[in-house]
Order: sequence, then structure tokens, then C-alpha cells
Amino acid sequence: MKTVLVDGCFDLLHVGHLWHLEEARKHGDRLVVSLTVDEVIREQKGAGRPIFPWKERAMLLRGLRAVDEVIETVGGLDALRLVRPQVFCKGSDYAHALLDEERALCKELGVEFIITEAMKVSTTETIKKALENDAASGPWDGHK
Repeated sequence: MKTVLVDGCFDLLHVGHLWHLEEARKHGDRLVVSLTVDEVIREQKGAGRPIFPWKERAMLLRGLRAVDEVIETVGGLDALRLVRPQVFCKGSDYAHALLDEERALCKELGVEFIITEAMKVSTTETIKKALENDAASGPWDGHK
């Protein structure tokens, strides 16, 4: 059985998340989601985040057809060491320094590293726009 791992906050689940998870699932038989703990998200994103606590975010993810398992971690490096998948998928929207560390650990562990072509939807921008909008302004197309 080929296990695929993805990691992230998945706060305020949106279509970009769903797209990424379904694309990642195509690379194996089992999809494990490493869901970042609340404390780490708060450190990374600031006060008011995550919008939903870990248990609620995990419940939403477990309800998706593409997801087989959700685990609690502090990030991708932790998850890679814990799960030891055959494939690790990141969305194409990730351009932070941690990618280099994750890619290096994948190489060390013999894990295939794949960047999925994700839809460009930002949770932070979605939250910002939702707070700015009112009902009279009409629907918002969050795709970039």
C-alpha cells in the first residue's frame, strides 16, 4: 500500500484545500493529513488563528472522501519522521524556506517529493475579504 502524506493548517477549509488533497490522493492508495496544532498556527499566523480548533479542523478533513487519516503534528518534518510515507505532497503555493528542509528530509528517507498544482486560494485573503464584504457587495471570486 502506497501512503501519501500532506501537511498544513487547513484552517477555514476551502476549495483550494480540497483540490490539493484530491490531487495528492492520486499519487497513492492512502492519504494521511498532518494537521498542524493550534499553538503553531497561532505562532505563524497571529492572534485569532486558527479560526477553528484542531478537533474541528480534523473532523472536517476526516469527512472528505480523499482523506484516510488525520494526525496531529507541529509540521511536515515531524510528520515525515512519524509516518514515513512513500510520497510527500505540497501545494504549488508553498514557497517558504521549510520546503528545502522537507525536500532534504524526503531525500534522506527515500520519500518521493511532489508539488501538486493547487488552485490559488488563500485562507488569509479569504478571511480578510469576508470581513471587508457585506451582503450588498455580492459574491466574491477568491481565485487568483
